[in-house]
Amino acid sequence: MTKILNDGFFEKNGFLFVCRSEKTRYGFRHVCDVAQKEGMRFFASFKRCYYNRTWERFTFESVLNDACRSLKIPVFESENG
Repeated sequence: MTKILNDGFFEKNGFLFVCRSEKTRYGFRHVCDVAQKEGMRFFASFKRCYYNRTWERFTFESVLNDACRSLKIPVFESENG
């Protein structure tokens, strides 16, 4: 069973990104589910696993940008897009 630590919601280029942190036996992971805003259909999920502290500029940066690169849209430069 995973424990959700916190959630984050982000929007960019017609997509909604719903992110969460989950505690694991070895550290934690960030999970990002992606939906098209039109129709709100979730169609992809991405994850990044961490064994200790992460040095991201903002929470969920790496997993958000993994999703953006997969969708071929500009990456997030900050929490606001």
